[in-house]
Order: sequence, then C-alpha cells, then structure tokens
Amino acid sequence: TWFIPGGVPQTWQVFSALYEGFSQQAGIIAFVLIIGGAFWVVNTTKAVDTGIMKFIDKAKRLERFPLMQKIGVGNVVIVLVMLLFGVFGAVFGMSEETIAFVAVVIPLAKSLGYDEIVGVCMVYVAAHVGFAGAMLNPFTIGIAQDMSGLPLFSGIEYRTICWAVLMLVTIAFVLWYASKVRKKSLACNSDCRQNDAVEDGTVTKAGWKQWLCFGVLTAVAMAFSFAYGADCVVKIGQGSYSTPWLLWVADAFFVLFSVLTLRNSSQMFILNLLMFTIVYMVVGVMGYGWYLPEICALFLLLAVAAGFAAGYSADRISREFIAGAKDIFSAALIIGFAAGIIYILKNGNVIDTMLNSMASALEESGKVGALSTM
Repeated sequence: TWFIPGGVPQTWQVFSALYEGFSQQAGIIAFVLIIGGAFWVVNTTKAVDTGIMKFIDKAKRLERFPLMQKIGVGNVVIVLVMLLFGVFGAVFGMSEETIAFVAVVIPLAKSLGYDEIVGVCMVYVAAHVGFAGAMLNPFTIGIAQDMSGLPLFSGIEYRTICWAVLMLVTIAFVLWYASKVRKKSLACNSDCRQNDAVEDGTVTKAGWKQWLCFGVLTAVAMAFSFAYGADCVVKIGQGSYSTPWLLWVADAFFVLFSVLTLRNSSQMFILNLLMFTIVYMVVGVMGYGWYLPEICALFLLLAVAAGFAAGYSADRISREFIAGAKDIFSAALIIGFAAGIIYILKNGNVIDTMLNSMASALEESGKVGALSTM
C-alpha cells in the first residue's frame, strides 16, 4: 500500500488480518465446518451409493418395454443419471466426491455400449455443471451471499433457469457424443457388456434403531409444525404468501417416504433423511427467514440422526463428524484468508483509492469520447 497514492501503510496489521478475517466470518466458517461434518457422516453410511445403485438397476430394467427400446434405454439412463448428479451438485455441492461414483458408473456405461468418457460425463461433468449453476449450494451461494450481505438463497428463480439451461446443453452434448461412440463401436468388447446389476453388500434391513429414529424425528417435526406452522409466510420474489399448511404437508410426505424407505433398507432411510433435510431447509429459508444458525442446527440434526440410523455409537458419530470438518477445513481457511485480505484492503484505503482511480479514468474517458463526437 506504500505504492498506492492515498493508501495507508500496513505493517503488523498484515499478520493480524487472518484473525480479523476469521472473526468477521466466524458464522460462515462454522457453517462450512458443520455442513462438511454432516455430509461426511452421511457419506460413511453408504446411503448415497446405495441409492444410486438402486436407481441404475431400475433404469436398466426398462429395456423390456418397446417404447424404451425405440428411445434407447441408454439415452434414458444417461439423462436420468446426469440430472441426478446435476441436482446433487446444485443443491449440496457434490464435487470431488463424485470420483468415487465414476468407478461405479463407467462399467454401467460400457455395458450399455459406450466408452469411459461417457461414464465420466454422466457423473463428474454433470455434478460440476450443476455446481456451476447451483441454486442452493451452501458452499458457493451460501458463502457468497453471506459475505455480500444478501438474503440467503435469494434469486433462486434466476439460478434455477440458469441451471436448467446449463444441464440441457450438457446433456444434449453428452447424448450426441454417446450416439457417435455407439455407432462407431468405440465401446469395449462384448465381455464388458454385462447387464447384471452391481451388487452392493452394504445394504442392511431397518431395525428398531431406525424405527426409533423415525419416531423421534416425526414427533419433533409435528411439534414444530404445531408451534410454528401458522406463521409460515413464503416469500417468492417481491410477493409474500401465507402458507400455514406447508409444514404439515412436508411432515405428511416425510412420514410416508420414511415408512416406505424403512421397509426397504436403513441406507434408503438415511437417503430419505438427507432429502427431507433439504426440503425443510428450503421451507425454513423461504417461509421463516432462516439463516446460518438454523441451517447449521438442521444439518447437525441430520448428522446425529443419520449416524444413529446407521447404528453408529455416539463416539463414532463424533469421530466421523470431526473427520468431515477436518476434510473441509481448507475451505474454512480460504474464507478466513479472503476476509483477511479484504480487511487489509479496506483499512489500508486501497479499495477506496482503486475505486476513485477507476471513477476518474471513466470520467476522463467520457470527456474524451464526448470531445471526439463533436
């Protein structure tokens, strides 16, 4: 800043900037750590893996229908899988976690007559395109809007349109490439074309712990709806709509889907918990003005409920949660460093100097442009 006219020299303040940055962004840093720990607990239960494998298995069974034979079950699977991972990237920021699923989906792509690139696009590319057009991603939208002082998840309508356009273009390109691969027979040889579903040995039947977890969560949800359901006012754009029934509808669907998934497996029940965590988060943000504290509480509850439903002890839940927080801690450091840099730029009057210089340059260019037209 000594070389910037009007700047205030910074010396030891540079070394205290990290502390100032962490202090100013303590809320968002805690938010990132809790979200990372919660998703880590869910991932260790293999619930997401199980759900994806069941989805792929059911999609492949569509081959027996004549209409699916004309459309091409491979095209249907590509579209559905890409939409699934696109939603994952847009809603809860699935990014590098997709690498684990690439090894699962590539054999599926090869069994349908495609190559490895199609398999990677179905998972990795779709998730990152969804990440880029995120609607509810707490790691991008949540952080950026908090640092900018904007209402949390505001502008969701515009971002949903952007996500849809990006996904449409990406899916169209992947389908075009996949058709070329299939026509030119660039896929692997016939010994790779197996239609057997990938077995997942982690699936376990729901027991009393899972049903107890369901009962407790249902009681909590019903109590919350009874106490606060009438206060729900959904804000969409500039409009506000009283929806006292919204929480009760969410509770009814939670009970229905929980019973159905519990009859299937504990992993599907945990996946159901993840889905309704997102549902309740959307309802809370849009209907009650929830912000970071409430969302952190919701995801912390998800971590405890998912761990309990998976049969984890309290010690293991805490260890897995800490592992997830440790894994995401680099993002927390980046937030602290970024806020510290902003602190230095503000206190050194660097930002003001740069803005004044830009304003002067624009003013001068406007004068020059006006003279040139005379």
